Amino acid sequence: MILSNNEDHSSVAIHAVSNIDIATMIAPSGEMMAASLIAQAMREGKKYLNEARNPLADILKAAMSK
Repeated sequence: MILSNNEDHSSVAIHAVSNIDIATMIAPSGEMMAASLIAQAMREGKKYLNEARNPLADILKAAMSK
């Protein structure tokens, strides 16, 4: 797995390792664990922002709860 940061964008390349392999490598590292939790929070936050910007979100939620 290679992580790259090129000023205007970042990229990830994964070769011959599974998600479990990556998790096993990340777990012992405090820095990587902190980064993974921050990344998860960023993704969750985006969901809420997208929901708030979408005027149909409440209508869809109500329809799906019935």
